[in-house]
Amino acid sequence: KNIRFEYGEYGKPSLPGDPFYFNLSHSHYLAILVVYKQYPVGIDIEWIHRKIELMGIAKRFFAPNEYNDLENLPEGSRRAGFFNCWTRKEAYIKADGAGLQIPLSQFEVSLKPNEPSQLKSTAHNPTAVNMWKLISFKPNEDYQAALAVHKEENDRRFFDASILKKTI
Repeated sequence: KNIRFEYGEYGKPSLPGDPFYFNLSHSHYLAILVVYKQYPVGIDIEWIHRKIELMGIAKRFFAPNEYNDLENLPEGSRRAGFFNCWTRKEAYIKADGAGLQIPLSQFEVSLKPNEPSQLKSTAHNPTAVNMWKLISFKPNEDYQAALAVHKEENDRRFFDASILKKTI
């Protein structure tokens, strides 16, 4: 049977009919698919060993407060802070459906290691901070990932499809 897709205003695909939302992200050798029946979702995964200029990218794309938070982290924590911020931002704009129509510097997320994942402010839509929650996790030591879900969502199950077992 053929699968048909509908596309939102900014090109995000969805399935027609009953609400059925999904999002996919991949980086290096790992991919993550998130599926949810009731609310839009967004996912991002990043391989943390990429050779990139963290502070240069942060200066260009992060909100000023995020850049300052990153700059004030100890040198050994900056890579973790950077990828916390990046994956949370990407997951949020994917869940929202507008993608890069929302400039990454126009909203703020938490980024400090061991700080709860949070959408802190959104200039483009101030009510969004009350609608979305961010969940960060490490699928393994080489990757950082984040999931953006509606605040009403409370049923998460994680599966490792490579070995088909529940991994929480």
